[in-house]
Amino acid sequence: MKRKILLALSLVGVVALGSCANNTDSSSPSSEKQYPDVTVSTKTATVSVERGDSTTLRFQVARPAGDSTVSSKVNFTVTQDAEILTYDENALNEVTPTLKVTGNKVGTATVTATSVSNPNATATITVTVTKRIPELAKVWTSVISNTNYTIKTQRVISDDEKDAIEDEADKDSVDYEITRVTDKAVTQHLYDGDKEVAYYTADNAKTPMYAADEAGTLSLIGYGLDKNGYAVPLEENISTGAVTVGSTIARTNAGLLKASNFAGAGKNATSPNDVSFVYGLQAINPTWFANIAKVSGNEYEIKGTSDDYNALYVEVSLWNILDPVGYMKALRTSTQFVDIANTITTKITALSADSIKIEITGDDAYTASDGNKYPLDVVATLEDVGTTEISSPAGLATAEGEKPDLGTEFNLAVAGARGDNYIMSEEHSVTIDNKQELTLATNYYYTKDYVFLYRDATFVSNYNKYIDYLITNKQKKDDGSLYTEADKNEYTGGFGMALVKGADGIYLINYNGEYTTTEASKDGTSTTTEVTHAAGFQAEPANASLGIAEGGKFTGTTATSTVSGFIAANEDWKDFFPGYLTSNGLFDSTKDDIYLLSSTATQIFEGMDPIYYSLDQAVFNDVLTPYLDSASIAKYSGATMYIGGFSIKTTTDENKKAVLSSLELLGLYSSDGRSFRGFIGDYSDFGAADTKNPVKDSMATFIATLGASK
Repeated sequence: MKRKILLALSLVGVVALGSCANNTDSSSPSSEKQYPDVTVSTKTATVSVERGDSTTLRFQVARPAGDSTVSSKVNFTVTQDAEILTYDENALNEVTPTLKVTGNKVGTATVTATSVSNPNATATITVTVTKRIPELAKVWTSVISNTNYTIKTQRVISDDEKDAIEDEADKDSVDYEITRVTDKAVTQHLYDGDKEVAYYTADNAKTPMYAADEAGTLSLIGYGLDKNGYAVPLEENISTGAVTVGSTIARTNAGLLKASNFAGAGKNATSPNDVSFVYGLQAINPTWFANIAKVSGNEYEIKGTSDDYNALYVEVSLWNILDPVGYMKALRTSTQFVDIANTITTKITALSADSIKIEITGDDAYTASDGNKYPLDVVATLEDVGTTEISSPAGLATAEGEKPDLGTEFNLAVAGARGDNYIMSEEHSVTIDNKQELTLATNYYYTKDYVFLYRDATFVSNYNKYIDYLITNKQKKDDGSLYTEADKNEYTGGFGMALVKGADGIYLINYNGEYTTTEASKDGTSTTTEVTHAAGFQAEPANASLGIAEGGKFTGTTATSTVSGFIAANEDWKDFFPGYLTSNGLFDSTKDDIYLLSSTATQIFEGMDPIYYSLDQAVFNDVLTPYLDSASIAKYSGATMYIGGFSIKTTTDENKKAVLSSLELLGLYSSDGRSFRGFIGDYSDFGAADTKNPVKDSMATFIATLGASK
């Protein structure tokens, strides 16, 4: 094997197309020996291979026609430094014109094939070994780490379109859409030929894209960050180029747009619903590529299906970025991601560890200026990474956007939840003898002064019937013992417990209900004693495990002056008093959580009332927070899809003013994207919980005594 010391060259992997290759004319005179008329050639003069990958180098040997005595074999010579390529040493001499090599180290080597029949006939291939490009998920992670780049999309003009439209005849491609992303703004410009537009053409009619007027003159071109880090709209007058700054913070299903998500939610993206109309590649979560294995050539076809939601989200999001015109037209005929993705083919090529090329194609998906449809073919690449600039419109640096209005129903829901005066209902059904269904209902009365868990006489009656059924059928408890009469509830008039704000802290009290007792006397007669509501209340005795002192009063830093504050600071008390809405950020209008929810109600499951919902896990967690502790909620983090939201019902009062009637929280999760499990909480009687409390008078009398000794 020949070895030569080569100068280190910095090469770019350029593929030369066409026939070439260091051929030597064997017919030149030689004083020593005449060789057969043989030539050696190769169609590819340069080859690029990633470190660790293999490629087969192919040569062609042309020998005199009809002369089978002339050998078509070659000898190979590899010239390299420090074993850039590895190969089979035994394959170098008198072999067929192919040699398999593997990239061992980054660098450049040359492989020369010399004819066995004519040593003057040679051809050479230069092999460049490049750094290994990782799998697509890692490449995408690197790509979206950029906060400054340009996505340039060009539309490839088909031959049919060239033949039909004279203006397109001499063009292979045209600028179609350009998205610019910086850490301060993101903009998107659409083009029809050489002209910027704010509309798309469908059915020979112009329809505004993100335009504020029917003529499509004033167009939403993106978002810029105000002085507080929230994103406000940037609107451009297409005729004059003047850009103005909007006054209202932009809102999406991902909440209010701000510095962390105005170009896309990145690793926190959960679906295409997370983003605004204009965004960058951060709209696509790298984990959506996690199951895509590395392929040779680094060209990946993304096929979104109902069985692969991750790929589906990638296709839909990319189409919206690179071809918003086509995507908007697709939305006119279908709102299902699966149907939209089925109309296109998406291919992503990893050009390096941090650069990509994206191509979207579709049959009859592009409507040209002549009104006819042609194949869609758009190709997008990253440009100006780290150097992209967006002219800052006047007033952006000093702008202070206002939070958008939630709407009448939203505002009623927020006000009702924050009013600390409502009833939460919880029902469980049990069946006995395979036919009789018994309802076990618990009502939770939430007010500013107390929260009261109450189970009435009907609950006790049905519960005891159920215990009778278990006793008759000799059912066992979890500990293996049988159910007995001792398992029945003795408070026939109802029972419950409450956290109450007293004069000097938070108290735990029990309610034993109104009931009668019958005692037999020595002479055989019986005495019936009535127990009043007031007598039914009693302070819980000292209990260190519950954090309470003598007399039922809570002590320590968690014993705040408000019941809501106490519950929020003591997660364990959710086991007793779930669903305290004001401890839940979902209804805190001073935070951004509320803006994660859809702006319009949608019936997401047949038979259910319209739900204001989000697919974001944060909303799902917010919905479950009143019911479950953080460890329990964490169990569902492995689910593939989340739905969280609430349904609002309103009515009118005597003044014909809209008031909140009831509220239903909904939290659902799915591991397959099809079947769901979840939690529902029902709330009603907003502003009237204390009034509806059946023992409110006795409770008020008892509360007045708490802390009176001090």
